Amino acid sequence: MPTKLENELQTHWELYDDFRRGGLVIASKKAETFNGVWFSPLFNVSKSNTDGTVSDKVRVVHNQLYLGDVSVNGITDATLHPPSATPTHRTFARRIAHSIVSFPGVPIYMIKRDVSAAFKRVFLQVASTKYFASVVRGSSVHIDSNLAVVWLTLSFGWTGSPGEYGVYQNLIDEYVSSPHRLHVNGEHAFNALTYVDDTIGFESALAGRVLQLIRATEAAIKGCLGEGAVNPTKAIEEGAPEEEKIILGILVSLKGVADGRIYAAKVSLPLAKLHKAVVFMRQAVWDANNRDVRCNDVQKLAGNVYFWATVAPALHLVLPAIWAMTGGSSHEWARPAGPADIHECVWREFF
Repeated sequence: MPTKLENELQTHWELYDDFRRGGLVIASKKAETFNGVWFSPLFNVSKSNTDGTVSDKVRVVHNQLYLGDVSVNGITDATLHPPSATPTHRTFARRIAHSIVSFPGVPIYMIKRDVSAAFKRVFLQVASTKYFASVVRGSSVHIDSNLAVVWLTLSFGWTGSPGEYGVYQNLIDEYVSSPHRLHVNGEHAFNALTYVDDTIGFESALAGRVLQLIRATEAAIKGCLGEGAVNPTKAIEEGAPEEEKIILGILVSLKGVADGRIYAAKVSLPLAKLHKAVVFMRQAVWDANNRDVRCNDVQKLAGNVYFWATVAPALHLVLPAIWAMTGGSSHEWARPAGPADIHECVWREFF
């Protein structure tokens, strides 16, 4: 059966774009033509613009967890694929602190480069493509039959994709972080860390090191993933050297670094995420006297608080109280563990 999709026309455009790049095959669906091919459903999620607002484009996700243990993800042995290691906010903080103390009083500029269609630039082995197929309706694009879509590249939805792409992510970091032209730039390596498809570099404003960092970053991305791999739109919108930039969803400001104080680096929530936080916490479910709280709501709260704690570390102290609400016997409703006579105390600590 073909996948029923919201935003079906946008999804078809995304698939056509992948087809135009040579990343997938689209054919009329005939059962006898696809013997041995594993078909999994699709769904789509919204994309965000660089300012945090919702884009009019969608991200097509291949639900390769479909059918559970006998799904493509279910039979994938994670030990046969590289691990997916990504930097954290703490990693960036340590690198920035090292730059501040290495060159006190020297401004630090941050740059960003995004890989366009990152996973779709890594091709699968031909024998593996039979596990990366789906069926979509052709009627929305005036085609009478259903359409079979077979991916030739990594897909969003396969558990092996992050690790397999991570090989290129690590190569980019290794190339950029190696000293370039020692006689010009000195023996200090450039500072660059890649989070999946985003490479964030930060460099002291010494001679031409910031410009050399940009050149090294673009050379690494193009060398690993192709000449057209650098996303030109995002390079213009958020890639220029700046003392203030959003890194992994957090606004990092280094405008006070030139004063020579290590605590001059500041972090905060971007305005769009701050608005989302206010809207989230104003929901009626968080009223102090409410006792009908679902476990799913508590999990969302814990995820948000963990992220907000990046800019307000004191919030880590409330996480135990939040997780305590999922210790009860109910899998649907938030209930404290332990005897009933202490439940009200746990609820009050929670709120």
